[in-house]
Amino acid sequence: MILAHFFFNLTQTICFKLFYMKALNDDENDDENDDELFNFVRIYEINILYDIGQIYTYCGDYDTALRYLEQALAIETQIRYSKTVSRRFDIFAQIYDSIGDYDSAIHYYKQTLDACVGNGEVDKSALVLHNLGSIYLEQKGDMEQATIYLVRSYNINTQIGSPKAQVSYSILEVILERIGEAKFKEIVSKMN
Repeated sequence: MILAHFFFNLTQTICFKLFYMKALNDDENDDENDDELFNFVRIYEINILYDIGQIYTYCGDYDTALRYLEQALAIETQIRYSKTVSRRFDIFAQIYDSIGDYDSAIHYYKQTLDACVGNGEVDKSALVLHNLGSIYLEQKGDMEQATIYLVRSYNINTQIGSPKAQVSYSILEVILERIGEAKFKEIVSKMN
């Protein structure tokens, strides 16, 4: 925990120093460079906050992790930085999954999925779909939703040639056994 606070304090020091240096060299016609510097510093701050949140997550201190991650997400939203939002939402989902708040985990996995699709992260989309399917199957007992997400994951992994397709396929075989072929085909036919 001390290490996490050290990194956060270091980040703040670097950010203030960059702004101070910029203020010393500022000229009145340099607004565009000011915006670039500001965004650079904020992106750096986002990444540090995320890393600190990850440290707390690995230590099992989920409340503190969420506080740091929420700060990172608020800055990302403020400066409209979308390149790493999927990563942030994903860790929120993992934390809520770990503490048993499956509705929140589903909510954040769906946001992760939207961000992945928006950023063209196809392989990560497949993983998120798989995670959603697993929660619906194992925690919610909702075979229909589990099937929908796992079939989508399987299809993407198959299209990109990922060996992870086999994992979704194996789980789909279990679902098929539980609900029967007719119900399984009915669910899959609704997807098209």
